[in-house]
Amino acid sequence: MYTLIKDKFKKGECHMLKNLRKLFPSIQVQQTYMPTNGDYHWYVTKEGSFIRIAKDDMTEKDKILLDTFLQPIKSALPIQTEQEKIWHERIFEHSSSKDLNISFRFIYFKIQKQDIDPSTFKDAIQDIFSREMPIIWFTQNEGIIIEEKNNEFIDYSQIIDVLMSDLYVNIKFYVGGLQENLAYVKKYYDSILRNAKIGMKYVKKSVFSYIDIVPFLLIDHLDDDIKTELAETVLQDFVHDEEMLKMIETFISCNLNISLTAKRLYLHRNSLQYRIDRFIEQTNIDIREFHHALTVYFALLSLQKL
Repeated sequence: MYTLIKDKFKKGECHMLKNLRKLFPSIQVQQTYMPTNGDYHWYVTKEGSFIRIAKDDMTEKDKILLDTFLQPIKSALPIQTEQEKIWHERIFEHSSSKDLNISFRFIYFKIQKQDIDPSTFKDAIQDIFSREMPIIWFTQNEGIIIEEKNNEFIDYSQIIDVLMSDLYVNIKFYVGGLQENLAYVKKYYDSILRNAKIGMKYVKKSVFSYIDIVPFLLIDHLDDDIKTELAETVLQDFVHDEEMLKMIETFISCNLNISLTAKRLYLHRNSLQYRIDRFIEQTNIDIREFHHALTVYFALLSLQKL
């Protein structure tokens, strides 16, 4: 049995699942984790699929073996509310009503500390918002909050500090855009997941949106060879000059404002101006101009993501 599962696992998730079905007739594969009454063992694959197998189908030896190849979901997640079940059906079973007029958005969250009780996090969310906020969980520390419009949408940048201080954990939010057409809810859901995963890798802010991640979305799709070429072609002799690169990055982040950049770097304005002039002279790229600065910015991102 061990050799059989191991060989199939190496050939990919599809082959592994096909083999597991022969061994465990009760196995089910889902796109999300749906908390049940405790009669199942749950796993998540490297590809992000969720597997559940009836406990009666497995011996203790079977469980030890599967725990080796798959990531078990050890912590019980909150049982789905009726509203969460409705949203689950809308997303994964295409049960949206064309006549339903609703404004909503998805907020992807990731809790850096993995030993927090998901129920505690959910209770904190409900307390802050004073209304039910459906949550679709992926693992014990990440998922999507579904926010239906109620007068005004919530400003997550204003509540992030409260949540982190109350729960003693680090949390990041990717706030999706407003949607009003449930017919495309699955496409929107997939987009949120794809973009959030990239944003979580690159964006340093605790709360960010699509506008913040556009440059990273573009850079993330480039091959390493192209990133290297972009960095070396644009930055030229300064590609390994950490002091100069930090200065340029700060200058761009300060919206090309010399006074603000000098203040951030604790430099005299004349010293900063000299360094900017030096970069312009040697590269023939005028980073005081928007389009030139944008090109340099992408070169810096390419260098950082190699």
